[in-house]
Amino acid sequence: MRRVSRTNIQALAWEHPQVVDYNFRNTILLAPANQLDVAAERFVLSPAEEPSVWIRPLLPGETIDKATQLLLEGGRYPTAAEAISAGKRWRRWLLMTFASHYIGIDIGDEDQPYAEPMSTEFIPVAIPEGTALFRDHHGLLVYPADPPAKFGRFGASATAVRSGRALLERLHAVQQADPGVSDEQVLAFNLMHSSLFDDNVETQFVLLVTAVEAILRPAKRSPEYRKLIKTFIRQTEQSDLPANERNSLSGYLGNGQRYSITETGRTLAGILGKATYDGLAPSDFFASAYSMRSNIVHGNACRPSQEELRHKLPALRAFVTQLLERAIFGENRASAG
Repeated sequence: MRRVSRTNIQALAWEHPQVVDYNFRNTILLAPANQLDVAAERFVLSPAEEPSVWIRPLLPGETIDKATQLLLEGGRYPTAAEAISAGKRWRRWLLMTFASHYIGIDIGDEDQPYAEPMSTEFIPVAIPEGTALFRDHHGLLVYPADPPAKFGRFGASATAVRSGRALLERLHAVQQADPGVSDEQVLAFNLMHSSLFDDNVETQFVLLVTAVEAILRPAKRSPEYRKLIKTFIRQTEQSDLPANERNSLSGYLGNGQRYSITETGRTLAGILGKATYDGLAPSDFFASAYSMRSNIVHGNACRPSQEELRHKLPALRAFVTQLLERAIFGENRASAG
């Protein structure tokens, strides 16, 4: 089996030198208890003037409203690089769009986007002559648009029904805004979507708070504050404490040169303005949620009950979604959805 790298992507067309265009595809898993209200076998997402992009059920014979595994496909693109770039953009747009409707999706990775040819020798079904066969991968793949391609499949199983029209309107708004999305923000969206795949309320809660942590960048404290901290560190290093205790205390003090996660989160939450979550201002809500998260993972006597977590989760999900959207779209959130 030959793995195809960035440098030899053109080799995908080694038997078909006339091939010049490329497509992308990306498998999508819907979180349990979610379906799209689209009674069609194909749902076009892109404006007419662009290369066509659509979603369809992964399994043939299904309609989108009955499917739990979907496929995002797009093409044609004149180069593999353009197909990959388009695929990555659409992945981010889908993450933002589905998150705004509280629909969890698993879109795999984008780290190995070059489709790997497969031998037909051990395939138990007949492959039509002139068809290219590629190994499927849960995530982004790019491949030559010609000849016709087939892929190996992966399996999964997965019902709140969401309006396909509302999703499409939101997706077009996100696409038109085309906001820059950092790697940290993509990670936050992935954590948020992962929470929708988990039935455990504690895990859901931790994942959602961690999604906020992923985009926090604690700033340095004032020079005067850091100068005092450094004085304490020098005193610690010169003390008679055992080496392991000196190192531990010095590390703890060093971390104090930046604002804490709670302080940073409270500051970021301020971008949500006068909104309230579970009766609390955004900054107070984050502090409360982060404290509950700490009590969960450290398993101390203040561990929140399942009932408390179930009560808090809807507000937390709304908080994380709206915080991410405001962080990405800024004050233009309304026009982006």
